[in-house]
Amino acid sequence: ADGVKVEYYYTFGKKPDSTFDMTTLTSEDVVYWMNEWELSRVFTTGKFNAFIDQSITSIGDAAFSNCDNLTTMSIHVNVKSIGRQAFMYCSQLTTLFFGTNLNALNLCKLESIGDYAFAGCSMQQVILPPSVTSIGRWCFYNSQELSNIIFFRGSTIQTVEDYCFANCSNLSSFKFPSSVTTIGDAAFRNCTAL
Repeated sequence: ADGVKVEYYYTFGKKPDSTFDMTTLTSEDVVYWMNEWELSRVFTTGKFNAFIDQSITSIGDAAFSNCDNLTTMSIHVNVKSIGRQAFMYCSQLTTLFFGTNLNALNLCKLESIGDYAFAGCSMQQVILPPSVTSIGRWCFYNSQELSNIIFFRGSTIQTVEDYCFANCSNLSSFKFPSSVTTIGDAAFRNCTAL
């Protein structure tokens, strides 16, 4: 039908022969699936969308780091933590979902986002679920397309860590939830649009 856009998502979970920590998605798992589906740069594949499987509760350190053809990431509501550098320098990552829609944000179990997790990504807007209590240092550092951060209603975030949004030169909208008690050193350094 005219005007209908079909998007395909690749679901990332543990690789078939995994026997260790069955709920953490590691960089080894990601590499396995990217090669299996011929998504890695070796195959010169174009951009792709990804979904984190419901069995995953933790996205490990550097799991998708430098995956420069990842454009959309949908993180299942069961994920409780995102590790250090998990999506660092995924330079084409423009869309980030927690859950499948706005109603799912209240179902999210995500509590912590690690240091540098989304540094150098290209999202314009991020809506953080209310369950997030910790956002790491340098988390969105140098995400120069980022213009709007929304803490979903009922947010419990208390601290905006050091350099969290530094060099987000297009960040023009940031509304602190009432739960914020501490803003770290240089959290908004070089955010010239604020």
